[in-house]
Amino acid sequence: MFLKEEKQKIIEYEGNSLVVANPGTGKTTLLAYKYANLIKKGIKPEQILCLTFTEKAKKEMESKIHKVVKEQNISFDVSKLNVFTFHSYALDNIEESEKLSTNLLRYTIFRYIKDKQIMNYSDEYLIDKSVPKIENSIRYLKSFGITPDKIDIAKAKGSLKEEEKHTKSEMEKFTDDFIGIFTHYETTKDKGIDYADMLLKFIELRKNEVFDYVLIDELQDVNGMEADIAIRSCRNFFAVGDKKQAIFGFQGGSLLNFEKFQNSEKFILSENFRSTNEILNYAKIYFISKTKNSEHKEELKNLCNAEGKSGSKPVICEVSKGNMYAAACELVRSLNEGGPNGKTAIITRTNSRIIHFARELDERGINFSSTFLSASNDAKKHIINFLKGVLSSDVRDVKKAMFTPFFPCTLQEAFNISSEKSIGIENICEKIPAFRELREKIKTVEDVNLLFKERIIPVCLIYGRDYFSAGISMQHAYQEAISVLEDKSLESFVTYLQSAGLLPEDSDVEKGLILTTVHKAKGREFDNVIYIPSKTKNNDDFVDNVVKGLLKSKGIDVEEELEEENLRIDFVAFTRAKNKLFILAYLLADIVRKQKKRSIQKITG
Repeated sequence: MFLKEEKQKIIEYEGNSLVVANPGTGKTTLLAYKYANLIKKGIKPEQILCLTFTEKAKKEMESKIHKVVKEQNISFDVSKLNVFTFHSYALDNIEESEKLSTNLLRYTIFRYIKDKQIMNYSDEYLIDKSVPKIENSIRYLKSFGITPDKIDIAKAKGSLKEEEKHTKSEMEKFTDDFIGIFTHYETTKDKGIDYADMLLKFIELRKNEVFDYVLIDELQDVNGMEADIAIRSCRNFFAVGDKKQAIFGFQGGSLLNFEKFQNSEKFILSENFRSTNEILNYAKIYFISKTKNSEHKEELKNLCNAEGKSGSKPVICEVSKGNMYAAACELVRSLNEGGPNGKTAIITRTNSRIIHFARELDERGINFSSTFLSASNDAKKHIINFLKGVLSSDVRDVKKAMFTPFFPCTLQEAFNISSEKSIGIENICEKIPAFRELREKIKTVEDVNLLFKERIIPVCLIYGRDYFSAGISMQHAYQEAISVLEDKSLESFVTYLQSAGLLPEDSDVEKGLILTTVHKAKGREFDNVIYIPSKTKNNDDFVDNVVKGLLKSKGIDVEEELEEENLRIDFVAFTRAKNKLFILAYLLADIVRKQKKRSIQKITG
């Protein structure tokens, strides 16, 4: 492959390099060519470290490096290729410990809230809403290297922001409770480490290996600890990223980390290999007209398609609020009228929007695949209810289990039996011998694993990808519970499974139409994009305000990071499109009506 002058100049530079990679400019390819260039210059492969974020990105980088090295007939020992995710690199350097998923954190939060009677909500609300919120907040704090022992409680309380819904004393009380939950979790996980601990333990090392070159991908998504790990592991760095595409701040990614890489020569990649010039011009003008950052304007000045590719201008469709889903479906139909038109993505801001679109598409008989497994939560509840029915001595649990797809009876039998008020478990076993057989088989821990293997997982496969993903997640959670729980009662197991998260899964099998969020679409491209750019509501609550107070007490102001986040999200969505871009916006009349309604509500209280 022939490299254009823009990239050739970048890879030839020998010192520290900071590359601003505009969307679609081939940053992974650039990293691969930089690697090959270093090998040709005599740098040994064992002296080059490549860092990225996900296993998928790691495999892509390895594949690109192999391809470029082969193209250029470079001979080197493949076994000495060092491509790691940040977490796997950290884990490779610290003492081996058992890796814990977020399930233990969720379980610990739930038990602490219940035992200390911190919140007066139902168990279902706690598990579905409060626990995930607090879990994300603790992980977010740890991404900044903040642990309970590093918190000055008095200073944190002094940094709390006044809010309408809660008094200062209520906020201070929850700050104590939040730190109590955080501290309890840190002392509970004596049997292993979580993902943030991997980075923290690496930072605590007195010495670590230093490489001649460290190549860093997606710098805009790096958190503070990851940036420090990269800096202290290199003599020279080659960092690639783009502040304008920073949309993972909620995971700890910080724009401030670019400052740690300022001791470098700055380059800008402007030649795009994905989108038409019409799409790029629209995205460029849109961003420049709204950003306050002069650097961003300069970076976008020369953005264009490398081959002069042109096409139709982006189309902005104004639709009423009630017609949004129908309008998107009609656009999909019109795109397919002339025959196959490549892959089309409907891109939204939230998973809840995906669910609405999925229903509309189903009703219209339009095939699609989705990055959000909407049925997984139902599957999770069915699996837990089934396990309770098999293991419990309470007939009410057995009756609930009968209405899951795993129970060995027909739906009619379930209705008939559950309607008998005085029926006991032994009576149910007499009526359904297969259920008796299931219960009698469960005598050991391994028997439950076999139940997953022989019954739950095969049934999940029949019900599709969502159920299968939930089945695998629940089996992992069960195995983890066996390892970490001291109280191995049925109640504790059930609570642990209820608190457990579902494993993320990227399917390799996709239809011609994909439903996805902007965050899931990052790093991907589609022939046609239908984007719904509605702003998400500000759902900050007392948990968010406590977290912001804790960060502020450490000199970290996240408000600055979030200032242009909506603009960056829109920019990422626009630039996923290769050929056609459609933007569905609410009618101005609907927006004015909504603003008037809010004003009236504010006045009337």
